[in-house]
Amino acid sequence: MPKLEEIYDKIEAEEGKKMSQADGYQWGLEYIRDIQKQIERLQQKALDKNDPVFYNNIKLSMQRAKDAEEELRAKLDGAKNSH
Repeated sequence: MPKLEEIYDKIEAEEGKKMSQADGYQWGLEYIRDIQKQIERLQQKALDKNDPVFYNNIKLSMQRAKDAEEELRAKLDGAKNSH
């Protein structure tokens, strides 16, 4: 997982140039993948703690992240096909 400073450095580097819609969707997909990795770590913590409520909440969060990923992927495909 990238450190916060690395994320800010990347954002600052990108601020100078205009981002296309497809680039924005791609950036969003990368961000969602990072979130999914964090959720996977939380899922393991929930299993280790044997906390079913926490685990269920984590599963719901992962499902929302996957839904967001699918939506972004469809939008990215649409943006690529429109050019």
